[in-house]
Amino acid sequence: MCATMSSKFPASTQRTSLGPVLVDCVKSYAHLLHSNDPPSPSDYVDISEILNNARDRIEQLDASVAASDQVEKAHLKRLIEAYRPIISPLRKFPVELLIEIFKHTMNDIFPIFDISQSPWLLGRVCRGWRAVSRSSAEFWTSLTFDGCPQLGTPTNQENILLGILEDALTLSKGSDLSIRYSLTRVPLDTDSLLIRTLISQSYRWKDVHFTISPDLVPDIRKIDGHLLHRLVRLHLEPCGLGVLPEEALEPFLLAPNIRDVTLHLVAHSYPLFLHSPTWRRLTHFRDDHPATIDDHLTFLSQRNGLESYTIPWCIETRMSLTPITHETLRSLQIQEVDLLQYLVCPALEALSVTIFEVKRPEPDLLTVFRQFFFSFMQYPIS
Repeated sequence: MCATMSSKFPASTQRTSLGPVLVDCVKSYAHLLHSNDPPSPSDYVDISEILNNARDRIEQLDASVAASDQVEKAHLKRLIEAYRPIISPLRKFPVELLIEIFKHTMNDIFPIFDISQSPWLLGRVCRGWRAVSRSSAEFWTSLTFDGCPQLGTPTNQENILLGILEDALTLSKGSDLSIRYSLTRVPLDTDSLLIRTLISQSYRWKDVHFTISPDLVPDIRKIDGHLLHRLVRLHLEPCGLGVLPEEALEPFLLAPNIRDVTLHLVAHSYPLFLHSPTWRRLTHFRDDHPATIDDHLTFLSQRNGLESYTIPWCIETRMSLTPITHETLRSLQIQEVDLLQYLVCPALEALSVTIFEVKRPEPDLLTVFRQFFFSFMQYPIS
């Protein structure tokens, strides 16, 4: 309460007993009407007392029919309606509860350059929400770069995009990063600048999905693969038409803990993988670059922990091949039925075979499937 205002309104219904004093007192808190900031503890007590006394005054005025009293009553009702939200519990949420609520407004990965989405949006509600959202690193660790961001003008867009990215990286506070990068129609200089900024934090990458132009491969090659010790999942493909060269893969072959790899339209030779000891610990591998059956069998034989394997059609080979048994493979998706003749998978749970062009008689295909499943059924199912 203001020092000039008594805690109780006088019994008199004269307007002069309240009006100017109340108006002057409430002016002290008018700034809270124009924001969502919570009141200080002392302001909360004062405003609560003002509103309680205003309600008491309205009860005193209910019995009066005097015009001046009705004007005062209407004024008090408007005051209560305006100032009641200031002391609402919504403005005094505990930080821990607020963080949990914020989590439910977030997608797994947020579009970093869309400032109309959380967590950017949360910081525009009030200073308190801004402080909470910017102090919680978990809100800034899953970054999506997609489409064609429309921010600023062509002359200053690069600086704006870089500033947003640097801000988000700072707010993530050294946490693991999940990145989906697939910008389109962005100038190459800007594209390269953003990629290089992300590469400066590559030691924090955990899950990376890159859809990039082949023009960015020189930047990608600058990644120190030995620093990718947090990287677990990689998805790599070109944007638009074309194929990414083998050089785009080189840094990732050194990632010591990588487990899940998807390669789409990435040119490479399978011996490249065979010389990477870290990739021998893969559990999931998807690739659409053709290879020989021998390449696949060699690859599988060196990856004893592989659980899923997705590959395209195989290049024909005339070599004499030795069948292998893979103990851990649970899911197999192929486009070459001949591979099944040389593969025994006792742990297999799912098999998908897509045949685009039948090159052999149907009875032969049935024989291959029959033999594969017969070898599979020789193992007891627990």
